[in-house]
Amino acid sequence: MNLLGARRALRAGVRAIVFASIWLWCGTVVQASAELDELFARLQSIQDPDEAPAIEDRIWDIWRHDADDYTLGLLDLAKAYLSRHGPDAAIRVYDELLKQEPDYAHGLNARATLHYTIGDFQKSLDDIERVLVLEPRHYGAMYGKGLVFIEQQRFEDARAAFDAVVHINPHAGGLVWALERLERRQLESTQ
Repeated sequence: MNLLGARRALRAGVRAIVFASIWLWCGTVVQASAELDELFARLQSIQDPDEAPAIEDRIWDIWRHDADDYTLGLLDLAKAYLSRHGPDAAIRVYDELLKQEPDYAHGLNARATLHYTIGDFQKSLDDIERVLVLEPRHYGAMYGKGLVFIEQQRFEDARAAFDAVVHINPHAGGLVWALERLERRQLESTQ
């Protein structure tokens, strides 16, 4: 084989590897999407609320692992930085993570949660909106959106967000607490 033939063979081999990688990745995404569809349908249809936590855990597991090992490592690092160095350090890690993977909904939701925790409600809401574009069924982000709206005294919007959570996941935990918080804050705002 001459040099030209070797180059052609190498290019063909590289194309085959790239094609196979894309095909495997697409297959994984389709499988995860199909599994999510089935899990959300099960959340809607189960009669025994004790079944919901296992389904929810699997949904969160799929959302979390919708990334490569490097991104998952950054996600874990952000959590470690939060406990060791505080929220500002953790946000810097989340920022780096999202620079690498801007469409990683779970990373966006994690950063949104941290922004909410430190009282930066608009940044939290901005991240939540991006999460919901990527995964409109993300009931965790929708729940967080309701909490942000409570803090912004957008009470009707908060109620609509919690209604959307119930529509997506009728068994979502924390809704009773959130609705009580909404009513309490609404009452306080009128006094």
